[in-house]
Amino acid sequence: MKYVGKVYRPWIEANSILIQTTLGCSINTCTFCSMFDDKRFKVRPLEEVFLDIEEARRIYPHVTSIFLTDGNVMAARTDYLLQVFDKLKQTFPAVQKISLYSGLNDFRRKTVAELKELKSAGLDMAYCGLNLVTLLFLKK
Repeated sequence: MKYVGKVYRPWIEANSILIQTTLGCSINTCTFCSMFDDKRFKVRPLEEVFLDIEEARRIYPHVTSIFLTDGNVMAARTDYLLQVFDKLKQTFPAVQKISLYSGLNDFRRKTVAELKELKSAGLDMAYCGLNLVTLLFLKK
């Protein structure tokens, strides 16, 4: 698995496998945060992410928790995220939790239907700046 720059995860994700899905943060101007100031925001090519998922499977055959890094993974297109979730669930059938970083505006840019689709596809939790948003309010 290849990681570019500094990689962060919430402490509660200490036992999660980290898959770098985006690079940097789509906002990257928050005065309270300098986590991703070493790189520009970019959504990684799907093929690269899939290779990292397959490599993670070889190293860690039984995974129950996955955290998608870097900042604002939710900024990626919904169809992209659905493909990543599908690959994760196919590759790690025992996965119980998929979470990621997001910005609050990333939620605003998605429709309720898209958010429900992401929840149904496996997204369990999104960490938003200083707030934690769980997707429990969306029915599967």
